Amino acid sequence: MEWKTQKGLLQIVERRDVEGIRELLQSWRRPHEEENFDEALRKAYLVMFSPERNVLSSEAFDGRKGEDGKGPSSSLNRSFWLFVASLKKFVEEEGRLPVSGKLPDMTSDTESYVGLQRIYQSKSRKDAEKLASYVDRIAHETRTETMSAAQVQYFTNLAPYLSVQRTRPLEDELRSCSADLERALKEESSIAHLYIFFRAADMHLSESLGNIVEDSSKHFVELQAKSMQILSEMGMPPGSVNIWREGLLEFLRYDGSEIHSIASILGGIIAQESVKLLTRQFVPVKNTIIFNGANATTTVLEL
Repeated sequence: MEWKTQKGLLQIVERRDVEGIRELLQSWRRPHEEENFDEALRKAYLVMFSPERNVLSSEAFDGRKGEDGKGPSSSLNRSFWLFVASLKKFVEEEGRLPVSGKLPDMTSDTESYVGLQRIYQSKSRKDAEKLASYVDRIAHETRTETMSAAQVQYFTNLAPYLSVQRTRPLEDELRSCSADLERALKEESSIAHLYIFFRAADMHLSESLGNIVEDSSKHFVELQAKSMQILSEMGMPPGSVNIWREGLLEFLRYDGSEIHSIASILGGIIAQESVKLLTRQFVPVKNTIIFNGANATTTVLEL
């Protein structure tokens, strides 16, 4: 906070800012050795990944409304967007997110750590009370049901991890190329081509009901043509993306095999994402994961 006060920054995002933080810490350091300062200096780079940076630039904060008419409204949905509106008011006035009350592990003696934790928890309660006043005011203005103090405190604790995820209908995914996919397809090192290959193979199998490796040279040409057809149908201009020849040959060699080691990795990912959805905890992967077992690389795309 001292650095932000001096520089007038809402968030720290550049490497030179990290060096400035380290210099500030060094200026506070007393002559004798202190482990907590060593720890702070080692972890100063983490300010580049501040939750404030992610939340304040997220879709939840871009002014869009939660009720878009594309799905059933729920009390949880209404509470979320009521809190977001209140949080925006809080940030406009305070220039920061509310204190969550959770203190990370650090080098300290028990008495000092517990004392600092109490300070954080006290500040969190005060911030939650201020947020609650915004919640009540906005709920009254919009004639919606307000939130309980416990709900406000719950959302306050989760404010640094605020996230909104929207997905396109499957029909839109099949008909048009998302900006994320288009960018990935143009990168030489990307494995996004595998997504196109799978769709081309599905198209081929649905038309021929045959094995795609009976004649690999013939099917290479067919899958290459179908891949280009899919790209064209998605609005990608001819020649804008080069079909990854080596990747397509490897795809044909793979022939839909289900190797136990690959199955265990993908099964673990599916189980993890299922638990997130069922428990409503943690942020799920946004859209589609592509895993290339040949070189153990993974990419996540918004399709």
